[in-house]
Amino acid sequence: MRTLNTAEITYAAVYPERGYAPNLAALGTDPVHPAAASPLHAGLLDQSLANNSCTGDAWCTKSAYHFRVKAICKLHKCDEYVAVCRARGW
Repeated sequence: MRTLNTAEITYAAVYPERGYAPNLAALGTDPVHPAAASPLHAGLLDQSLANNSCTGDAWCTKSAYHFRVKAICKLHKCDEYVAVCRARGW
């Protein structure tokens, strides 16, 4: 969770016009161009936690945990986010 929160804070600093990342996929790397960073794929988290399937209501799994990020966005800027982590099988 600390890594996820740090990535969100970094994303907001790098992309102030966007605010926080709307989902985990936006914090991950671009699968087509892994070295390129953009608001859609900031490259702040590796693919083991933040891959393209980590959007919307999808839970992303790493080790024995499920993670999800939901942002509150208005006019393409996300001013708040909620990060949730739960143990597998919960």
